[in-house]
Amino acid sequence: MAEPADPEVEMVKGIVLTSRRDLVRSTHGRAAWDKVLASVNEQTRILLGGRLVATEWYPLQANEDLDWAICRALGDGDPVMFRGMGAHTADLIVASTYPQQVRNKDPVALLKAVVIHAPRYYINLNVEFRQL
Repeated sequence: MAEPADPEVEMVKGIVLTSRRDLVRSTHGRAAWDKVLASVNEQTRILLGGRLVATEWYPLQANEDLDWAICRALGDGDPVMFRGMGAHTADLIVASTYPQQVRNKDPVALLKAVVIHAPRYYINLNVEFRQL
């Protein structure tokens, strides 16, 4: 996948998908990944069953389908699985992308930086931060 053919399609970088795949494989094993793949829709299964490239763009819908499939296949549908997936991705990406904000333990600066850098990982996705 390269740039989206439809400028309205929300896209996600492959690193988000590969981090989910790697989390499932390393935590639950290859059989669990196969179970997850069996519970996504056919289009997502074809995409995830192929070669995923961390720097390429993929439909955000595939990420959403994958996340819910992980919850269904490995967590009995409990959305608490999202916390583990988010923590894994954060460990993988956040410390290296936002080292100063992490080092300073500054969540407000971190959220502001995420808004600025979101286009590195997502296309056509609106990311906002409002400090109250």
